Amino acid sequence: MIQIIKNEPTFFTDAKKKVKSSHFVSSTWSELGKDEENFKIKLREHILLEEQNMLCAYCNQEIEADENNSNTDHFKKRANCPKETLEYKNLLVSCKSEFHCENIKDNFKFTHCSEFDKIVNPAIENPDDFFDYGIYGDILVKDGLSKADEEKAKFTIEVFELNNSSLKKDRAKIGDSLKFYYDLDYELNDILDDIISYPSFIKNIYTKIGEIK
Repeated sequence: MIQIIKNEPTFFTDAKKKVKSSHFVSSTWSELGKDEENFKIKLREHILLEEQNMLCAYCNQEIEADENNSNTDHFKKRANCPKETLEYKNLLVSCKSEFHCENIKDNFKFTHCSEFDKIVNPAIENPDDFFDYGIYGDILVKDGLSKADEEKAKFTIEVFELNNSSLKKDRAKIGDSLKFYYDLDYELNDILDDIISYPSFIKNIYTKIGEIK
């Protein structure tokens, strides 16, 4: 995960003002931008391109902006947190994998809105404060955390299935390639330009690759 800086665009603010208040969450969300063609597509593309560098908010794989590969996710689910439905900071773009990220989170049985505070939220927290990484692709709980933050980190890994085997395999392959970049004395920023996916993993592993080799 990477920290995501949210900055509500004017077109979203303007659309939100037109929404009539409702006790029905689904109607509130469907009302948003209904008078503008392709509003939800525009919103998804804006978040993904301008704020997330074309990365899934959770696993940090590079993804496309089309509806087959990405979806605008309510970090705090609408069913549990109706007041957050049109809160821009609650909107992140996720990949559509069946095995990790949004789809796994949404299958968890949350009962109260406050339970989402037990998950690391990249829109308001820096995930690098919670996670470490292994050369073989594992996302690990960072040493030295308070008990509460340790539990939050563990639950976040679980709730998004961030150590799913396919994700670990992808990160491990990148970990291997970093050894070659290191031997060629590449600058970290040049590597991040070459490899878009998993920037937190790359930054973490590359800083200690000399110890690993």
